[in-house]
Amino acid sequence: MYGGGVEPTQADPISSVRATEVRGQLRFWWRATRGGQFGKDVANLKRAEDLLWGSASGSGGGGPSRVNVQLTLDARGKPYTAIDRQGHSTNPHGEPLNIGHPSSVDSYAAFPLNSIRGASVLQDVRFSITVTVCETPTASEAGFSGPLAFEVEAALWAWATFGGIGARTRRGFGALRVRETRVGEQVDLPPAAAAGASQWLRERFNKYVVTGTWPEHVPHLEREHTMLRVLENPNNGDAIRTWRFLIDKLKAFRQQRPINGNRPGRNHWPEQDEVRRLTGFRSRRHANEISHIRKFPRAAFGLPLIIQYKRDDQGDGDPRGNNTVNVPEKERFASPLLLRPLATTGAPLGMAIVLAGSRVPNTLTLTHSRGESAVRSNLTKAEASAITKADGHTPLLNGETDVLAAFLKFL
Repeated sequence: MYGGGVEPTQADPISSVRATEVRGQLRFWWRATRGGQFGKDVANLKRAEDLLWGSASGSGGGGPSRVNVQLTLDARGKPYTAIDRQGHSTNPHGEPLNIGHPSSVDSYAAFPLNSIRGASVLQDVRFSITVTVCETPTASEAGFSGPLAFEVEAALWAWATFGGIGARTRRGFGALRVRETRVGEQVDLPPAAAAGASQWLRERFNKYVVTGTWPEHVPHLEREHTMLRVLENPNNGDAIRTWRFLIDKLKAFRQQRPINGNRPGRNHWPEQDEVRRLTGFRSRRHANEISHIRKFPRAAFGLPLIIQYKRDDQGDGDPRGNNTVNVPEKERFASPLLLRPLATTGAPLGMAIVLAGSRVPNTLTLTHSRGESAVRSNLTKAEASAITKADGHTPLLNGETDVLAAFLKFL
C-alpha cells in the first residue's frame, strides 16, 4: 500500500486506512457498476449519486449520505522492504533501497516514488468495516432500480475485486483480499483456476453490473466485458510475485529494446523518434530512424507520458528535459488499464482489465523545450502492423490497432 494518508505519498500516522478513503473508493465503484441505470445525462447520474453518497451544501442544496462506513484498524501494517534483482535490500551506501529506484525489482510500477524521500509503503495492513445503509422512500424517485443496500453491495464487490487502498491502485498497489464477512456468511471468492475465476467474474458482472448506458467519459464495467484477462498463477507464487509478473509483462510490452551485451538498445515504439522530429534535436548516434510512425500510441496506458533521453544522448544532441504528452489543459488522465493479483480460494491469479468509457483522447499536446506541438495517439492498421518487437521484424500488436487490446493478447 502506497500513501493513503491525509498527506500525499504518506501513510496516515494514526490510521493507515481511513473511513473517508473507503467511502471515496466505494463511490467510484458504485458509479462504475450501477451508473448506467441513469442514462447518458450526467446530471441524472449526479443527482442519484448525491442522494446515495451525500453532497456538500451549496446553492443547489446538498444532503447527508445514506451510507455510513465505520472502520476499525486491525493491523497498521509493516514497512515494505524493497529489493534489487540480486535480492539486496540496501543500496551501495548501505541505505534502505527506495522501491522506486531503478535497481528495485518494483521500480517500473513504483517509479514516482524514486524522487520522494520518506514515501510510505506498507504491507499486511488489515482493517474491518461496517457499512450501514439507510433506505429512503425518495430512492425510487431518483431512478434506482432496486434497494439502496444492493447498490452498495455492488460497489463493495467491485472495490474488493478490482480496486484497492491508497495511491496507484490501477497498477496493483493496495490490492484487497476479503478475509471474512459476518458470522455465518461464506466469503465469496473465485476458484483458484483461471477458467473458473473468469466464469465467476462473468456471473458477478451479470449480478452487479447494471444493463444501461453511462454518460460519456465515465469509467465503468460492462456486463459483457470483453477487455478482461485472468491468468494462471506463475509458479504458484504469492500475491507479491503475481503482481510483479503482471508489471514485468507491462514493462516487456512497452519496452521493446534489443539487448546489445549488457546495454539495452533503442525502443522500437515510435514516440522517441517522433519527439526528435518535432523538436529538431537528434543525437548523431541516433541519426537513423527506427520508426517512421508519427504517433504516440503508448499514451493509451495513461497520461502524462513523459519521454526522456539519457544524459549522454542529450549531450550528443537528443532532446533535453521532460518531453510531456498530455490532454490539453489537464494534469493527468488515469490509465484505463487495471493490473492486480486476484484473491481466490487458493493461490492468487493475475488479472488485467480495461475500464470502458475511459479512453485517452486521440488529440493530445506534446510540451517540449521549444514549445508545444499537437500530436495524436490512435493508430491506423498500417501503422499498427509497422510497430515491431525488439527484433525489428516481428509485429508486436498482433493485428490490433487498439494498443490496450494488443497488450491483453500479449499477456
